Amino acid sequence: WQESKQAGAGAGAWMVYVAVATDLVGDGLLIGTGSAVSSQMALILAMGQILADIPEGFATIANFRDKAVARAKRLLISASFLLPVVGAAVLAYFALRGRSEVLKMAGLVFVAGLYLLAAMEDMMREAHESAEDSRWSALSLLAGFTIFLIVSGSL
Repeated sequence: WQESKQAGAGAGAWMVYVAVATDLVGDGLLIGTGSAVSSQMALILAMGQILADIPEGFATIANFRDKAVARAKRLLISASFLLPVVGAAVLAYFALRGRSEVLKMAGLVFVAGLYLLAAMEDMMREAHESAEDSRWSALSLLAGFTIFLIVSGSL
């Protein structure tokens, strides 16, 4: 920590790192739970999470670059993002491996539900800040969610 402080990385850069690493734990739980269900599901979940996590990783590393952290240290920080996601995936996989399908699906629904809850709370907060509620806004939210479920179910 002291060495990074001397290189210019402050507490803010490390807080961003911790936030992203914490998010990656959830991603790992989702992938690991999906892998206990089927390898095809794990692959689909992993590809989706990779697409979602690339911008977070770039933003975090750019934050460290702005704080004048050396390139070698930034590469190590970037590589360290594998630990929370792989660790959580392995933990979830071994916790659910060999369990009943009901327990596997319950785990998958629980982890996916956490993401759904966070997304819905964020959308609702944004909707309340931008305009007043109307029937069209409620119908648009429900329609968007329905389309999301249809597309997800068809994949």
